[in-house]
Amino acid sequence: MGFNRLRVKENAKVHYNVNKWNNVLVFLIYSVISGCISVIVNADSDFGVYAVLMGLLSVAINICVTNVITLGFRGWYQKAIHREKLSIGSMFDGFKYNYGDNLLMMLLKNIYIALWSLLLLVPGIVKTYSYSMAEFIKSENPNIPANRAIELSKIMTNGHKADLFVLDLSFIGWHLLSCLTFGILEIVYVGPYYVAACAFAYEEIKAEAIAEGKINAAEFEYISVE
Repeated sequence: MGFNRLRVKENAKVHYNVNKWNNVLVFLIYSVISGCISVIVNADSDFGVYAVLMGLLSVAINICVTNVITLGFRGWYQKAIHREKLSIGSMFDGFKYNYGDNLLMMLLKNIYIALWSLLLLVPGIVKTYSYSMAEFIKSENPNIPANRAIELSKIMTNGHKADLFVLDLSFIGWHLLSCLTFGILEIVYVGPYYVAACAFAYEEIKAEAIAEGKINAAEFEYISVE
């Protein structure tokens, strides 16, 4: 079947219209939480010891909270395209299922991207797309080890990084238009539409990789140990 950007975006539009308010609410909650955390961790301080403590606190919050919220947020959209009435609370599944390994995967992913970015901007961008499926993979099956989720993302995106880049480019106009509405359009339409499109892109890329024998479908099956 192959990756088809127009089909991905059309599927995302249909999903948005069918499940509009849950899509918007999840994006709004994520935006509010991320915004509040950003205010806390970026609070200015001129006092030496306090500034150091705030710096350490900001690192801890980003590693232990923000990263895992982001994983659960993106994972919610991946699950929602398969389940029409997915609960809003599922966006916090990253804390509920295998939290430690979810945290580790996000930490490793960010470290790898940062190290590649030290070389030049382009390698950092390439690796960002290479690892971009990791959150969806880990959300679909929390039992997948951190490094394996990253490795699967690399395998799946091989040959599709340019497709994902073009998909992002196709949303630039929408994001610019959102700026004119002070971010309101981003929350009520563009953001949910974009993340849903990323989730559909993940499904198409995964299906192709499975069909070509590059990855094993069994790795994506979550088996609860509770």
